[in-house]
Amino acid sequence: MAAQIAWKCVGRNGRAVSVGRPQDQAIVPQRRGAASGQGLIYSPMPETIGDITCLTLDDVNVIHGHLCRYFAQHESDPIEPPGLRDRGLLQSAVGRQAAGAYGKLFYPTALENACSLMFGICQNHPFFNGNKRTALVCLVAHLHENRCALQDISHEELYDIVVSLANHSLASKLLQTDGREAARSAARKRKIVEAATDRGRDMEIEMLIRVLRPYVRQIDRQYYPMSVKELHRALKRLGFEFGAASGNQIELIRVTQVTEPRRWFRREKTIDQRAVIGKVPNSGDNRVVSVHEIKRIRQMARLTEEFGVDSKTFFQGLNPVDSLIASHAAVLRMLRDYDQQKGTTRSNGSEVMVRVGNGLSLGKSR
Repeated sequence: MAAQIAWKCVGRNGRAVSVGRPQDQAIVPQRRGAASGQGLIYSPMPETIGDITCLTLDDVNVIHGHLCRYFAQHESDPIEPPGLRDRGLLQSAVGRQAAGAYGKLFYPTALENACSLMFGICQNHPFFNGNKRTALVCLVAHLHENRCALQDISHEELYDIVVSLANHSLASKLLQTDGREAARSAARKRKIVEAATDRGRDMEIEMLIRVLRPYVRQIDRQYYPMSVKELHRALKRLGFEFGAASGNQIELIRVTQVTEPRRWFRREKTIDQRAVIGKVPNSGDNRVVSVHEIKRIRQMARLTEEFGVDSKTFFQGLNPVDSLIASHAAVLRMLRDYDQQKGTTRSNGSEVMVRVGNGLSLGKSR
């Protein structure tokens, strides 16, 4: 990669900075032939760096657009105002994925790379509103692209992690101890600081990595979560029908065409035979059907590769970003409510004084 791409360092504001400590810089690709003194010329973020699939600036913009549409259509509480506030800040956040020195990335694994992107979006506030929600969905999407997912973590825990990251309080969350363990907590913190410094990492990103690591698992990307509405649409497209509903379930009917043999003066004719093969979820169009349940349904309906129906055919027309947003809708609503309760207001990048309860606090764009 070093032989193909010329690298230049940028700071938090997206402008070129002099070379200093590696952990203070984000490295982004620069187009070949950029003359010195002409300023930084951005090229698109590479889709892959080594074995890691990264999210590009356009990917993050698309995710933010899907979030805006989701909250406008399903939550009756649109993200206002939507859109990008500062392209340079977003470029700086995205560029953290490629940060490195001496030919090595600071964040070489899927989780570490995803955490660097989440931190950059959460702290840079490149969008007018919905930055924490965008950062969370980008984390999940990044992990998903690299065959990983967050598992066994509650919405409340994930919400606490995002808010702690935004408030620069991840250290206290990671090192929660009582008075008797103060010395052990201090020693553990020193080890984390030393590890972050040795690897050229930001201290808060190192904290985020350690908090999320127990919840990250490898997944099979051949399956995606779907809403009930999307599942029904896919099954209908593949020739299935639905029968009687019972509670939160509905009968799934396989329709098979059978040709009746010719008899006497009767011509051959094709008729449809219907057979109930099982039941599928039927509770709310926007309720998310888990990957495990979709696997069961595909096997029950013989809609797997073994029977000539690959994942591309089954999930045709499904947008993974919409599914990831829907599967994390609860925590996204919690982040929205947090922003509303905090009483932060939006401005064009400047800090403003906002009233919260009976006092004043310093707020930024969310």
